[in-house]
Amino acid sequence: MRSGNKQLISVGMLIFLIVLITGCTFLSNSEVSDESTLIINESGSYTLSDNYEVVEIEVGDVVIEDGNAEKIVIEQTVGDGEVTLKNINAQKLYVFGGGVNSVLLQEKTRINEMQVKREDGQVRVAIEDESIVNNVTVAQGSQNVIIQGDIEILKVEASDVEVSADKGYIKKAIIENSNSSIIVGEDSKLDEGNISEGASGSKFVILGSGELIEVSGKENKVEVNGFLKKLIVTQKTDIVVNSNIDEVIFKDDAEESVLIINAEGVVKLIRSNTKININGTGYVEKAVAIATKQVAGNSVIKTIKLQNDPFVDMNDLKEENLETITNNVPKVDDNKQEAQDKEIYKIKFIDFDGTLLKAMDIEKNGSAVAPKDPSRIGYIFKGWDKAFDNVTQDMDVFAYYKANEYIIAFNENGGSKIEDIKGEFGKTISMPEDPNKEGYIVEGWYKNSALTDKWNFGKDTVPLNGLTLYAKWIVEDYSINYELNGGKNHFDAPTSYNIESEAISFKTPEKEGYMFVGWFDKKEGGNLFNEIAKGSVGDKVAYARWQAKSDTAYKIEHYKQNADGEGYSLVETENYQGVTDSGVESKAKSYDGFELNVNADGTLTRGTIKGDGSLTMKLYYDRIQYNVVFKDYDDSILKSEMVMYESDAKPPKAERLGYTFIGWSGTFDNVKSDITIKAVYEVNTDTAYKVEHYKQDVDGAGYTLSETQDLTGTTDTVATAEDKTYIGFTFDKDIEGTVQSGNVEGDGSLVLKLYYDRNEYSVVFKDHDGTVLKTESVLYEGDASAPVAARTG
Repeated sequence: MRSGNKQLISVGMLIFLIVLITGCTFLSNSEVSDESTLIINESGSYTLSDNYEVVEIEVGDVVIEDGNAEKIVIEQTVGDGEVTLKNINAQKLYVFGGGVNSVLLQEKTRINEMQVKREDGQVRVAIEDESIVNNVTVAQGSQNVIIQGDIEILKVEASDVEVSADKGYIKKAIIENSNSSIIVGEDSKLDEGNISEGASGSKFVILGSGELIEVSGKENKVEVNGFLKKLIVTQKTDIVVNSNIDEVIFKDDAEESVLIINAEGVVKLIRSNTKININGTGYVEKAVAIATKQVAGNSVIKTIKLQNDPFVDMNDLKEENLETITNNVPKVDDNKQEAQDKEIYKIKFIDFDGTLLKAMDIEKNGSAVAPKDPSRIGYIFKGWDKAFDNVTQDMDVFAYYKANEYIIAFNENGGSKIEDIKGEFGKTISMPEDPNKEGYIVEGWYKNSALTDKWNFGKDTVPLNGLTLYAKWIVEDYSINYELNGGKNHFDAPTSYNIESEAISFKTPEKEGYMFVGWFDKKEGGNLFNEIAKGSVGDKVAYARWQAKSDTAYKIEHYKQNADGEGYSLVETENYQGVTDSGVESKAKSYDGFELNVNADGTLTRGTIKGDGSLTMKLYYDRIQYNVVFKDYDDSILKSEMVMYESDAKPPKAERLGYTFIGWSGTFDNVKSDITIKAVYEVNTDTAYKVEHYKQDVDGAGYTLSETQDLTGTTDTVATAEDKTYIGFTFDKDIEGTVQSGNVEGDGSLVLKLYYDRNEYSVVFKDHDGTVLKTESVLYEGDASAPVAARTG
């Protein structure tokens, strides 16, 4: 990773455009420990643009595209998540995590070496598109593995594991450990498979097709349900055939191998120079062996061909060295039939390599004469494998040999004594226990004193007259381990040495808050141990001892609550010193208007002094709250509010009809105590009121509003209406409903009412002679009623 804010390209806008177009993340969710290592710890898609030495993937559901890495590690923390690599070139890929959809290699991904070692579950590797993986190793400790796709070499180093090659082509597959299996799926092809010498209880299963499988270890298995061209067995092996095998070869040490051919199974050709068992309801088309007894069992063998060396084509040998026998499908030629009629039997004496030493016809109950004792280099002739007197049938009599024993001597080249051993000619020998030589380990045994021709205990066999093996020694490296007791070692501290190393002096470590006392050879007690002398041997452990400093810094921070109640602000820091790793407690301070809140988030009232001086205890103080009461003119409470120390109260709206609000009786900002504040008003002098004047109706039955006066006055003072003069009317203060005076209400609701009665007038009706006919009282503007007037004549 380069400098900057985790950017892979120096131009920020270019990154933005690429992310916008592709939807990929340029490592924004990753951590970069240095310029060569990338750690991915959040799910998502990532595009590499640099070359990394190490890419570590710690989570699942990750896609990595377009880049190069020396090593990619899928950590166990991925669990059952999925990891996809697209167009990635890497030398090594380590798979420690993932489930049945764990690792997908897509497009043109190239991996040189892949190691699979998931210890907590099954893992699947899918090699898709044009991706290539050269070598895949299933390491010890791994659980079951599924592989889909083409690979060059598949190596199973783990024991007790099943590896399934479901789809694809495998050039070579090797099982190196015990109780493991490789299953070649129906859609897969294997060129070459091998079960190594050190493996036992392991198994190849062919469901698809295979060219060649060679079994070198003992007590292993091969099962064929598809097609196998050739199987070579060099140790005892159990074989099950449910389909077809072209050729099976059994060599010397494959004795007592079992071949089971089930109903639909066919083996075209078997070659064997050792005894094997063939059973089952399938059949063998042809077997080539030294003797018929070497291919025993109940399966049908259509043709058995006997020859000295079953592993070569015998067409160019003389006819007398061959015999064709039909097993379970007998064939009788005319010559043999004639011999049976005369009760004459053919006796053959055959050497170890199938060479016919002598043949003769013997009458029934006669005795054959053996040829001269044969010889065999490295062996002693011990006789014949069966009696040949009182002959009653054709017989093949085989020479029996016992291998000579020769001395194998060991030249220890300065090491402890290894006793000579005896070994049989042509057989391997067991590796002796390693001799001891202080400061050195045995690299191996060699056939010559120049130590150039190494002896292979698994393959090399005892030669004529034995030999001397020479030990080759290499310097043994010892580890230097440091128990730092919390400290940090010197960057250049030595970690290994050997007997030939010069004297090694230990470096001085560091530990914050402590003084280094020295290195000791024991955790407690013991002696000073500051160097390793030349000629020393054995792993070493150096224990660091420290003395705590008494002047290690720590501090107490005091925080006051903000005036708005949101959060706290640092107001004071106290710096102290104390003994590293000792416990200390903070002391609260007294602040006016504040009280300690021991439950505030982040509070730390006690702690242990850290060597790096980073201990910071924190105390938080809340503002005390005070009651601010706002009252109206009549002492009624308009509002009561709790206000934090030094904060401002929010006043209510104050209103009074007929008055103008002019303020409050006191201040309410920067509150520091309980306070009561009263609204202050000024009386209005222009408060409205009305005077209504009512005139009596003409009929005298009621009164009708005649005039309204809109007047103003001072609120809460007495207003008195003045009566008016109306022609024909007289003010009457005693009329019910009269309101001549009243209080001027602030809401302008005062209405004064004055009533006026109509004046009464007397109307006299006289006759012609002045006689009063009628006198009537009539209200102002009313109508009089005239009497009936009559005059004679």
